[in-house]
This record gives sequence, structure tokens and C-alpha cells, in this order.
Amino acid sequence: MNNYIENDERVLKIISVLADNPGISLRELSRKTGLNYSYVRRKIISMFSKHMIANGLMISSNLVGKEGAIVKINGNVSNDILDNLSTCNKVLAIFRLNHGEIRLLIHGRDKREIIEFVEALKSITSDLNEIMVEYGVLLDKTMIPLKQGRIKCNIPSECKECLSSRITRFHGKTISLD
Repeated sequence: MNNYIENDERVLKIISVLADNPGISLRELSRKTGLNYSYVRRKIISMFSKHMIANGLMISSNLVGKEGAIVKINGNVSNDILDNLSTCNKVLAIFRLNHGEIRLLIHGRDKREIIEFVEALKSITSDLNEIMVEYGVLLDKTMIPLKQGRIKCNIPSECKECLSSRITRFHGKTISLD
């Protein structure tokens, strides 16, 4: 799956045209790539369903906050929690290092908001050995993907609510947040 684009020149054509014009119609995409409309439609649907591509709004860090942090986590963080964190507007990226350590790249309006986010994370993940936070500032006009409609969250109460509801909805079980 990592080499999906590299192994299929037709998919590379589709991605290249989409990158230039994300709002392009399927007919126009088919015309510009020289590929059959049905093929383009099937590939787009397939890539969306496999979460290889997504469409959505990108907003400037100037609007939602330029404070950034790298959160280093040692301990047992479930894949359910990581999957749900990947849908959070505050989380820009998640990395699992080879030795199991987790790195989150997050942003917020200020350090207080980042601290509250980290505290909310601690409260839903009981098996953490260590959390370290390194602060920084996102560059002007860094574009942040809006993954869900909650632009301004009430941290930490909505973090617990959001993660809990997503875990329940996607995994058919509830976790204790107390």
C-alpha cells in the first residue's frame, strides 16, 4: 500500500491533476488525464474508501493559533486512541517510532491550550510512563486541515467527549474517562 502511487502511473496522473485543482469534476479529471471516466471514478472512490485521499477545508494557523508542540509519549497508547486522535483538529501528525514511542505534532492558540490537551490525553490513557512536550511556533500561514466541524474546542471536556463518542461509534465499545 505504501507504493500505491509509484506502482500505477494512472493513479499518479489522477493525483497530480487533483493536486492542481481539488475541486475538479470527474469528467474534467478524466479528460485532463486521458483516462476512461469509469476508471477515474472507481479509482477515486477506492482511494477515498482506503483513506488514501481526502477532501476538506484547510485553514490558516493565523486563524486558529500558531503555538505548536511535539508531544513525546512513552507508554501503552491503544490504536483506538491513536485512530481517534488522528481525527482531532489539534493533531497535525502522529508518529509511532520503531521502539513504540509516540510523537504527536499538535497546535493550539497558546501554551495553556496545549497543556490542557495533553492533560486530557493523560486522563484517557492510563498506561503512560512519560510525556514530554517541546514547544514551538508554526510558521505564518501554515495550512491546517480541518478534520471535523469543531474549530474551537472546549479543552479538556470536549476532548474526552469527542474521543469517547468516536471510540463508541467506531469501535462499538466505551472506555472509562474517569
